[in-house]
Amino acid sequence: MKKTRIGIFALTVLLVLVIVGGCAWGKKTAVLHIDDDYKFKLVTSADIEECFSVSRVEPAGTSINSLREYNVYAMLSSTWGDMPWFYYHVISQEEYDKYSSDEPPGKPKIVLTLDSGELLVMWDPQDGPIDQPEKCGLGLITAEKI
Repeated sequence: MKKTRIGIFALTVLLVLVIVGGCAWGKKTAVLHIDDDYKFKLVTSADIEECFSVSRVEPAGTSINSLREYNVYAMLSSTWGDMPWFYYHVISQEEYDKYSSDEPPGKPKIVLTLDSGELLVMWDPQDGPIDQPEKCGLGLITAEKI
């Protein structure tokens, strides 16, 4: 009787692992941008790849002292398709420490700490494309080290 219970428990655990593993392995990603210098990539789910476009741009010389900038476009929006929806910035830790949560533009969110010691950050956008499909939400791009 004890062996039967252990066997059923082991089969149940194995079945759960197969189901969970199958779901994780079945999810395909799409690479939106690769930065070989800072060794990271911006990815999203392959089924919503058409929602976004990412381009590297030269730092604009704004109050943000970026080492590198990336524009993210809402490609399915007829009103925002040609202007950036939000931005990623590569900044130093010292630059990050200058920002206060209490003063505009606020403290950026650290997306990834890069191998070089710099930070990939983003500020939440103040507004966005109202005609962007719901499936193409703001939090659906992730950064991964390569």
